Amino acid sequence: MTIRLRRPRPTARGQPSSLRPSTEGDAASSAPKSLIATVTGTNAAWANLIGPANLHWEKLTPEELQKTEGNEHRLATLVQARYKIPRGDAYRQVKSFHAGQKSQARASRLSGVGCLS
Repeated sequence: MTIRLRRPRPTARGQPSSLRPSTEGDAASSAPKSLIATVTGTNAAWANLIGPANLHWEKLTPEELQKTEGNEHRLATLVQARYKIPRGDAYRQVKSFHAGQKSQARASRLSGVGCLS
C-alpha cells in the first residue's frame, strides 16, 4: 500500500510564493528559501560539532557522526547500537549533548568571544 502526500493548496490569493505550488519540477527549487538556508546552516553547524561529539562518544567515528547530519534519531540509534544501551538512554544522551552545545554557543555569544569589537 502506497500513501501519497499532497502539497496543501493555497487558500488566499496573496500568499507568499513559497506557499504557492511550484511550476518547476525540481524539488529543491520548490522548497522555501528559508528552509534551504536552515538545512544548510544545520549541516554546517553539525560539521563544527563532530569533534566535540567524537570526544563525547569515543566509540563513534567522525565519518559515522557526519552521516547522521546531527539528526537526533539517527545519532541516538547509532549510540544505542554501538554502546549497547536502551533506546531511551541513547536519546537522553543525545538530547543532553545538543542542549549542552546550544548553551555553550549561547554563552560564548553573550560573553563576546569571537566577536570583533
